[in-house]
Amino acid sequence: MALVLMFTTCPDSAIASELANGALDAGLAVCILQATVESLYDWQGKRAAEGEVVALFKTSVAKADDLEKWLAENHPYEVPAIIRIGARANESYADWLAEVLEA
Repeated sequence: MALVLMFTTCPDSAIASELANGALDAGLAVCILQATVESLYDWQGKRAAEGEVVALFKTSVAKADDLEKWLAENHPYEVPAIIRIGARANESYADWLAEVLEA
């Protein structure tokens, strides 16, 4: 079964956890992975290097648009990166994902 992996970066683990719990509470994702990373980027004419937390949301194709909209509305960054990747899962995991999101 096809599924969507959607990820965004957050300023810290508290914000990542707030977004993760909010998405779970809203029924928009079934599992969220979090990992600390070092981000390098250009912002307002300057090079930045900051520690961030990546939150990777696992959801269905049917819920992806709603999750993306919800993340954009609840993210603290002025310009959040919300990136969507299509994926496939093993059958038992895909069945679990569908069952949880349809409930």
